[in-house]
Amino acid sequence: MKSLNVVLSKFFKESGMDSALDRYSILRDWQEIVGERVANVTTPDRVTHGVLFVRVQSDAWRHELIFYKPEILRTIRQRLGEAAIKDIVWF
Repeated sequence: MKSLNVVLSKFFKESGMDSALDRYSILRDWQEIVGERVANVTTPDRVTHGVLFVRVQSDAWRHELIFYKPEILRTIRQRLGEAAIKDIVWF
């Protein structure tokens, strides 16, 4: 007898919903991905066509996050695969 997790994973993969769940996990796990300091001044908004849109508390933080972008993308890609997120837009 297969576990519910195995059955659901297979269903989501076959239906193409696994990528939507991956995108949701970025929003859900944002603090774990970027750390508490960055999570306190940002809010992931949405993922559209492989681009993650993130709200930022201030222009000063938006400027600083430009330098964190490669590291954050690398962390996301390690979790979800290389094609998961192509870019991040801070707004």
